[in-house]
Amino acid sequence: MTERNTVDAPYFAPLITKTIDQFNVLPVMDDKAYSSYANLELTVSKGAEPFIPFKSSAKATSPSETWNRTLRLTSRSASMR
Repeated sequence: MTERNTVDAPYFAPLITKTIDQFNVLPVMDDKAYSSYANLELTVSKGAEPFIPFKSSAKATSPSETWNRTLRLTSRSASMR
């Protein structure tokens, strides 16, 4: 638990790593604050599927193929609504 008004995004990597090492985690859901190349790549490298929404400024032209693929899937499903 972090202090009030504290950025907790730096805790994503140790939290997800420890959790996945101890439990069978398939989907990883979080909010836009955790939307980063590193967090998506880490999630996939641990065998889980990231369900983390993207910020409105996100583009599918990053060096991270995981980021690009996930953003395209998210954008496609949003346009189908």
